Amino acid sequence: MARRPLIILAVLLGFSSTPGCGASGEPTPTLLTVAVSSPTAFVAPTVAPTRTPRPPTPTYTRVVPIPPTFTPGPSPTPTRLPARTKGLVVGIQDSRTIEVVIEGQPLSRVFVVRLLGVEPPLLSAPWAGVAVEWLGTEVGRQVVVLESDEMERDAQGNLLRYVWKEGLMVNVTMVRQGLATASEDAADLDYSADLLDAQSSARNDERGLWGPPPTSAPTLTTTQVLTASLVATQTPTATLKPTSSP
Repeated sequence: MARRPLIILAVLLGFSSTPGCGASGEPTPTLLTVAVSSPTAFVAPTVAPTRTPRPPTPTYTRVVPIPPTFTPGPSPTPTRLPARTKGLVVGIQDSRTIEVVIEGQPLSRVFVVRLLGVEPPLLSAPWAGVAVEWLGTEVGRQVVVLESDEMERDAQGNLLRYVWKEGLMVNVTMVRQGLATASEDAADLDYSADLLDAQSSARNDERGLWGPPPTSAPTLTTTQVLTASLVATQTPTATLKPTSSP
């Protein structure tokens, strides 16, 4: 609507500026027709303008280092001790477990040693107290030789050893006395023949666990002490492995 007065004004100006007019007898001017196109309608762009987003301004720029995650590794395997070592027995835990200070190791370190191939009597058994007393008398506060087999330690980390005293194996002597039996895995050990023969001897002679229960007091009688001394003079079938004892 705002353009219409402008169009009319342009037509009038064109008409008045034409030479001659009808009043003076001159030719009548031809009406000038001006084509005015209608305003073009606004067409929205078909492609949206590309807009690069502005990165937000950081409010906290301090970098905090994240420490690496600690993954625990396997426990270190204890260093294997020599196959044969000397040791001083400093304690008796039960009828097959002793405490020993080993030569070449710190004196403050006490090793728990379990006798290989030996199954002690149950604590409730009549011969349990006798077996503990006998072992304490046999090796307590004395120097012994400890010899390992293929398996050096049990699941609890205790040393598994044959215990030798004056060239005789305490493990075999104990089984021969009837104060212990050969363990279930005795057949897989280096001295299996000695342990099984000792058990057969104790069973045949009805000694210890294979005979009547001991007296009410769990102490060794004179006859038992004498038998133990006699057995201690016998050499097992297998002796202390072919090298000289330490």
